[in-house]
Amino acid sequence: MESDIPSIASDGSRALLQHVPAPRSKPRSRNGCWTCRGKAAKKRCDETRPICGRCARLGLFCDYRPRPRKSKTSRSSSGRSVTLRQPSTLSPTTSLAPPTEAPCSLSLAQPDHEAIRYFRTAFASLHHTKNQGYSCISIMFNLAQDDPMVMHMALALSFGDMDLRRPASSPESSQRSAYHYSSALRILADAVGREEECEDFDSLLTTLWLMILYEQQFGHSQSQGCSNHLKGAASLLQHRMKKFLQFPAPDHDTDTPTCALTRKSGLDTKPMLSLYSARMLVWISGSDAAAASTGGGGHFNRTLMSLLSEAQTDDSDTNANDPFGPPPLSPLQSYMRMHRYSNSLYRVAWGHTYPQAELLDDLQNRNIYNLLTVCNLLRFMVAELATIPDISSNEFQQQAASVSAAIRNANYTYAELLEVSRELCTETDHSQRLVANIRYIVPTFYAIQLEFLRITQPTSPLGQGSRQRFLLAEIIRLAFQLRSHWGDDGLRKIAWPLFLAGLETDDLLHREWILERLQKMGEMGEHLKRAFLFLKDAISLQQNTSRRVDIRDMMKGYPMFVLN
Repeated sequence: MESDIPSIASDGSRALLQHVPAPRSKPRSRNGCWTCRGKAAKKRCDETRPICGRCARLGLFCDYRPRPRKSKTSRSSSGRSVTLRQPSTLSPTTSLAPPTEAPCSLSLAQPDHEAIRYFRTAFASLHHTKNQGYSCISIMFNLAQDDPMVMHMALALSFGDMDLRRPASSPESSQRSAYHYSSALRILADAVGREEECEDFDSLLTTLWLMILYEQQFGHSQSQGCSNHLKGAASLLQHRMKKFLQFPAPDHDTDTPTCALTRKSGLDTKPMLSLYSARMLVWISGSDAAAASTGGGGHFNRTLMSLLSEAQTDDSDTNANDPFGPPPLSPLQSYMRMHRYSNSLYRVAWGHTYPQAELLDDLQNRNIYNLLTVCNLLRFMVAELATIPDISSNEFQQQAASVSAAIRNANYTYAELLEVSRELCTETDHSQRLVANIRYIVPTFYAIQLEFLRITQPTSPLGQGSRQRFLLAEIIRLAFQLRSHWGDDGLRKIAWPLFLAGLETDDLLHREWILERLQKMGEMGEHLKRAFLFLKDAISLQQNTSRRVDIRDMMKGYPMFVLN
């Protein structure tokens, strides 16, 4: 009987065992970056966006750009092979193969190519949730191709940011960053110093915004460069842009011509502010409001509000017989009119090549971006309120009432959006742009309210009021969600809300988590490192004195930092 049982050592069983498939390895990543998935590496990607763990650890360019699908081959009814090509939805401007010499006459070396790719991908995803090929960053690169000043700043920021992501700092990368920044400064000084009147503000405003970002992240400990650039932008507004700040009402009957970029407006049109320049004014305004929160800004927004109040009037219900003319708009109304003027930027910039999917996405996100624009002005108003020393004075009370009314109005206007944000959970698809925008814009709106309560109720217990508890809980909840999808890189978008939550919360676990996150983010920029050290000392001081610290007063003894 035993002879009938096949032995394991028999030749037949060996042949059978040879055909047993080996255990399969872990499935390859299908949503990882192309740097890890490419033929050269073939590594498993952890799919962290916008930069995966392996690329961050090795200082590599993390490529999440969409790839065109391979042609599909099917059989027709006649049996022949038929190739089905997938239509491309990307504009030709999204090509990422820069020439050896840029059209702006800059000679580009191989490291510059890498920096340009970083600017158009990783940098773009950090500063804009829109499709990289159709975002403001893409427009900036188009400007950079024609203007060496913008190209220098794009390279300066990219080299600096890439250097921070490497395990060890590269002297060559730091030198390249400093070289491009100083080159852009020289060109900017020449452009601003010319006596002839300049009406092309696209490159000037782009360069100033990029320089403000550069100084925030890599600048001097007193943020003098950031403050100087903001003052320079205010001076540009005051002396050269004043006559261009007249924006039509949203329901204006006349077909007012618009242009995406000034240089493409044509020679036969009257001087006008381009849609892109209007959008850049909003972005610089946001940077100025952020600087004002820690005592380093405010001049740009004060100038902008003054000029807008002079230029804008409420012509929606104009009485021709009124000898005084139409009434002036409020600062918020004037500010929002400028923002709405630029709403058609992307559609006008790309014209008929602009995909309908992008257009619908813009419409879906318009309300959340309106809230972000409101946040810029509200944050500035709260920062201005904090500069009034006596909270019992009539000036403080009047200003506080004005800010409170503006916050209530925003809560009412965007009530549905805020309700949706409360329904989001960690599992909610973050790839939807609206969801991603809610997770970083709504915490900013809540942080503004938290700072307002902190200023107007300085003696109230930390985190004890019902409104304070709600604001803190929502900021922390959305921060958890943001980090679960974007990692600590995503938390950079809400560094300021986290900073304020760390100051206000009485929850030890939340406070420790915020400190850990800011300490980790400190590796991504000097301003974040300074913010962590300041927050750590401020929390300790509040615990010892059982009272809130005055951020602006305490900042006098610490290196300056700006958190967007």
